[in-house]
Amino acid sequence: MRLVLAGMATVLTLAACSSPDVPDVDTGLPSSTVSLPASTKSARPVPPPAHKWKTDGLTCPSLTAADVGLTGAGKVTDQTNPQTVGSSIDCAWGTTATLHLDTATTQAAADAQWQILSGALSEELSGVGEQAFISTDTGSDEIQVVVRSGNANLDIRLTAKKDDEAGAKALRDAAPAIATDMLKGLVPA
Repeated sequence: MRLVLAGMATVLTLAACSSPDVPDVDTGLPSSTVSLPASTKSARPVPPPAHKWKTDGLTCPSLTAADVGLTGAGKVTDQTNPQTVGSSIDCAWGTTATLHLDTATTQAAADAQWQILSGALSEELSGVGEQAFISTDTGSDEIQVVVRSGNANLDIRLTAKKDDEAGAKALRDAAPAIATDMLKGLVPA
């Protein structure tokens, strides 16, 4: 009799747990099975494009930030050229700076990528491209800068030596000039 009662208690417990009343939570993240209605999606406004850049023949730009040790053309670390969607190039200036540059063949594709790329950053960086953001200063050795200019999106990482607060501050201060130098490598379409 005890065994039957224990078994019934287990079944009742499992039955109660099999269909919990859990409300849907809107995280704002895309899902492969659920599509959010357009009215609930929150997107940062994207400024109109002021430029159209070539999507082929990308090269690493030359930097002129001698005060933080970043001069000359970067070294290509990766490059793709799927001509149907655009091109990308990855560049490095030692261990201090990296650039991932994407140019899209359509503005809609560039804008969609920008929404994803810039979504996590909230601190605006004025005077660079059509829109730019920089990671919040948290005392980290790495600073991220993202820049949008027409059909091009730049993801820049600036890394100071470990625990070098002065070096990190210098890189953060130089970020607008470095990003502007990187934009100069783009070629009008």
